[in-house]
Amino acid sequence: MEKKTSIKPQLWDLTLLSVRYLLAAVFISYGVSKLFGLQFGNLTDTEMGTALRDLSLFKVAWYLFEDRLFSCFVGISQITAALLLLFRRTFIIGVAILIPILLNILVIDIMIMPKALKIGFIFRLTFYLVLCGLILHRERAKLYAVWNIVTKTNKFKPYRIWMYCSIPLLMVIIECTHVVIKWCYLFVKHYIS
Repeated sequence: MEKKTSIKPQLWDLTLLSVRYLLAAVFISYGVSKLFGLQFGNLTDTEMGTALRDLSLFKVAWYLFEDRLFSCFVGISQITAALLLLFRRTFIIGVAILIPILLNILVIDIMIMPKALKIGFIFRLTFYLVLCGLILHRERAKLYAVWNIVTKTNKFKPYRIWMYCSIPLLMVIIECTHVVIKWCYLFVKHYIS
């Protein structure tokens, strides 16, 4: 006897696949626009001649975000998350990367966006976060399994008291490591050039 399949799980899977592709398309387009310098900056000649204190926070931030390295980093991050959403094996990682990106954009938009644009962007970005939540909700069994593996306590022998007392010293030594590496770099750079 053949098992009858329910249409509801298939419809739910098809809907979430469409959500993944929608988010991928949106963030590939956002990422590409940043890589080609189409999103940030865009100050007029008049605005460029205006004192900084007289410009809106939005205009100042948009100008600063135009920095090539920053806009490329954000664009590549958005494209990476979007591409990961397209594949069955990587879409959860894509969502995990996309959520902090969305939260960051949402907070920035709340803080700097002009009122005329703010409400629309807040609703749109919140909607994208809800869509990410739906994807994660569907995959909650896998996420619980990963959570249990990550948070499972390992058995270890307790250290002696003197070892715990050495932790502050080790913290200082570890923190100073980057300074030593920088000094070595500067020394080599000075004597090689």
